[in-house]
Amino acid sequence: DSIAVVPAKPAKVAAKNGVAVEADVYNLIHTANGARLTEIESSLNINRFQAVDALRSLIKKGMITQRDRVYLTVEDLAHT
Repeated sequence: DSIAVVPAKPAKVAAKNGVAVEADVYNLIHTANGARLTEIESSLNINRFQAVDALRSLIKKGMITQRDRVYLTVEDLAHT
């Protein structure tokens, strides 16, 4: 009698690093011509910490800005 051991699958195959999440967040905001925090989380399937961290970094780099509760790329803002 032998027992087959099947390795458990990891919950996530590979977690995205901060740079990849940042790029995804920027692209989503740019493509959608603005997005709210909840839209970013659900569209990219990331948690609030990842979303806020990416947004803070992008704001610090001057790539996006926040108006009311909507995040916009600086490029999109210049065209309005």
